[in-house]
Amino acid sequence: MTKRNILAEADKFLVKSEVTELPLTMETLRKIAVRSNWLLSSYQHSEKILEATGTSEKAKHFPAFTIRWDGKVIILYDEELPYDLKVQFICHEFGHIVLNHTSDRAIIGASRDASTTDMQEREADDFATEMLAPACVMNKLGISSVNELLKAGLLTTDQALEHFENVKSGAPVTETQKLLCDRINFNQPKRHNFSWLKYVACFAAGFVICGALLSIKNNNLLPVVPDDYNSSSESPSETQEPGESTVTTTATSSSTSSTTVPVSSAASTSASTTPAQDDPQSEVVYVTPHGTKYHKPDCYHIEGRADIVGMTISEAEANGYEPCKHCF
Repeated sequence: MTKRNILAEADKFLVKSEVTELPLTMETLRKIAVRSNWLLSSYQHSEKILEATGTSEKAKHFPAFTIRWDGKVIILYDEELPYDLKVQFICHEFGHIVLNHTSDRAIIGASRDASTTDMQEREADDFATEMLAPACVMNKLGISSVNELLKAGLLTTDQALEHFENVKSGAPVTETQKLLCDRINFNQPKRHNFSWLKYVACFAAGFVICGALLSIKNNNLLPVVPDDYNSSSESPSETQEPGESTVTTTATSSSTSSTTVPVSSAASTSASTTPAQDDPQSEVVYVTPHGTKYHKPDCYHIEGRADIVGMTISEAEANGYEPCKHCF
């Protein structure tokens, strides 16, 4: 099936499902499932189904999958996924069903032929992307660059890069597209209004500044500039490039020293610090913008994501994150 046909099928499905608002929500997806006579349930609430169908092991390694069992189409997903990922993976599973993909051992979208499985996965990805950000709707909104598509807050970076060509040529021309554009209202997702990268930079800056103030308080002293100090004196800070914002980090040992680092690299500097071998809390883990868990580097929850942020376990827990049950 060509990509154009896949996008058209996704548009028809949105119209048939009477979707009227973007971004898609879990509530909307549940209504779509009910309307389509599919069962949508989490692994955590479907233990008996997993056991009966012999898919308990699959649930440990995959974020979502769809089965045909007892005359019913059942979409199963991991409830512990971040909200945005749950929506994306469920749309992906909808794609497998709507595009009539093959089944292997009752799992829809699977095949004993690896190339067929790969092709069906790509098609389901394209279907999900179109569901999340219909090209004709994005085109009608006047989106004219990948950056603007990203700012809409509906797609990941990889999805936006691949989908933008569809948006550019996606002016509503068919009756389905026109109906879709007339029907759907777009509400900018509030969770994307404040850039995640800016949040990380601000957090890192605040963290190190608070650490510096605490260190000064504990040592009961304030920095004093000598009377004979002048511009030719040796400075403890590196030369600052013109226009570069900086924050100061203070480390206390036998003596106090300071290092100037750009705000833009504060988060990555914190994440790349070599952990102490005897301190498990210094292990580097990764979090996502809208998640509540921290993950090891090889965890499937973060595999292939471009928006993960590294920090130590102690930093993650200090910011309210909890360990992922699948990798810890």
